[in-house]
Parts: sequence; structure tokens; C-alpha cells
Amino acid sequence: MTVLAGRATAQTQFAFDQAHGRLTFSARVMGLIGATSAFSRFRCRMTLDPARPTAARIAIEAEAGSIENDRESVVAMLRGPEWFDAARHPVVRFEGAATGAGDAARFLVAGIITLRGVTRPAAFDATLGAPRQGAALFSATGAISRGEFGMVADRFTIGDRVVLALEVRLPIGG
Repeated sequence: MTVLAGRATAQTQFAFDQAHGRLTFSARVMGLIGATSAFSRFRCRMTLDPARPTAARIAIEAEAGSIENDRESVVAMLRGPEWFDAARHPVVRFEGAATGAGDAARFLVAGIITLRGVTRPAAFDATLGAPRQGAALFSATGAISRGEFGMVADRFTIGDRVVLALEVRLPIGG
């Protein structure tokens, strides 16, 4: 899957994956250190009008078994039954839309996330950067409580708050 060709004008459909974007998650370890991992396989569909990003719609699917980290022991732990449980719940999903408030510098995307078979509301702060050299950076960042999704292992070592982040360069303007 690739970012759709052409420059965005009015409502444009974008489709992209890990070749053109990055989907990460991070948590605090021992309250001091930030530990970040990424999904190496995901798909995203987005409808976006660069002049009105506050009307954007987005859908993301990530393969839970595609988690990457520099440490293999961390990868095995995260894919395992106490965390993402990738064998039983192979896909993480988010579907949402901008709430209409804000501007390109900062707007809210609200929707639902499904993780480990549990669905909860989720909200992400999103930005659409000014176009440069034919592309604009879109980013969305938000936090979930891992405990709400049944990820309760290592509660005293790893924080409950998990930050999810998506970043992609979209072919917009120039």
C-alpha cells in the first residue's frame, strides 16, 4: 500500500502503511525511562481536506504480532498473552474522526480503539504541518490506560499510561 498519488485538494483519500509512516507506542518504565516500540505492519486510510483538517476521518489497523523493539525479550513479552496477546487478538484497530474544533496546528480526533478484544473510546491530538516541498507532516498522539484493555502485568514496573503516535508525510500542496 502506498500514499495515493497526486496533490491533495479538497477532500482527498490517503492510504498508507509502514513504508510511508510510523506507528509507535511508549510507556514509562520505573517511572523514569520512556520505552518505545513500533508496529512494523499497519494500514491506514484517511480522508482529509488540507484546508479543513478538522473534518478528517481516519481508520488504522495494526498487526499485533508485528511489534518491533531493539530487545527480543521485550518483543516476546509484548506479543505474549499478558500484553497484546497477538495469537488470540492479531489486530489492533482505531476508527475516528476530527471533532470539528481547532485548526491545522491542533485538532482533536476522537473515536474507538479495539485492543485485545476490548473496545474503548480514545482521543488523539492531531496536527497537519504547513506544506513544504510538496508534502505536509500529519501526526496524531494520544494516551490509553493499558489496564482498561486487560494488560495488567508488571504494574509496579511499567506505567499504566501508554502513548500511541502516528506520523506520516502526505502529498499536499507545495
